[in-house]
Amino acid sequence: MQTKLRKPLSLLLALLMMAGVIAVAPVMASAAVAPTITTTSLPDGAVGVPYSVTLAATGDTPITWTLAVDGDPHWGGLTLNPDSGAITGTPTAAGTYAFTVVATNAAGSGVKDLSFVIGPNPAKPVITKNLPLMDVPLVKVGAVFTATLDIEAEIPNGDPIRYQWYRGTGGSLLATPISGATAPSYTVNEKGDGGRSPYFYCVVYNANDETLNASSIGVSVPFEPTLRARILKSLILVIDKILLFFGSSISLYDFLYNWIWIS
Repeated sequence: MQTKLRKPLSLLLALLMMAGVIAVAPVMASAAVAPTITTTSLPDGAVGVPYSVTLAATGDTPITWTLAVDGDPHWGGLTLNPDSGAITGTPTAAGTYAFTVVATNAAGSGVKDLSFVIGPNPAKPVITKNLPLMDVPLVKVGAVFTATLDIEAEIPNGDPIRYQWYRGTGGSLLATPISGATAPSYTVNEKGDGGRSPYFYCVVYNANDETLNASSIGVSVPFEPTLRARILKSLILVIDKILLFFGSSISLYDFLYNWIWIS
């Protein structure tokens, strides 16, 4: 029954559309959108300091990024990625770089004039007031050692600098930054516990926090070992000599260092 009704209904609908009684809306394809570059400014950089920024644009993807003038833009160490719009690299020459960038897709192109400044490489800080040569006595167990460490530094071109004090312990090359100790002076307040002797030093950074361009100075605070630690050290060194006599290359003293001096 349904099959018999389909043909008459189809014919009726066709006649109604031909007569204009029923209108059929045409299916319109969405129009392609050309790129519009939305980046309005670029950050500045410095010679020798890695630089990275990505240009942005609206419009249909994929978008290809090029420069209005073909060839090397002479940015001195920086390149433009045509697929991502990223400008990356390590600048090698200072200057103001102005250019016109073009973003292109299947629908058209967008153009924008941009610029950025590459400044000179920040100078290395110079320590003008060093830590005094301190004749620090042995800090007895339970006693407190207090001293103010004070230095001064400057950068010849007047750039800002940053101080950071660190604390480490004897026998360890790993020192950790002291929270809040970012002034030219730092007051040491250490209680002798018979463990490893602590040491303190300050690193002076330039404006870009470059460790390679930093200067440092430090001081060590010797702690008097406990009687227990001195006895253990003597006994274990004797055992090491006996092991060495029998051809062993194992050092119990190195293996038990933390247990002797810290525990």
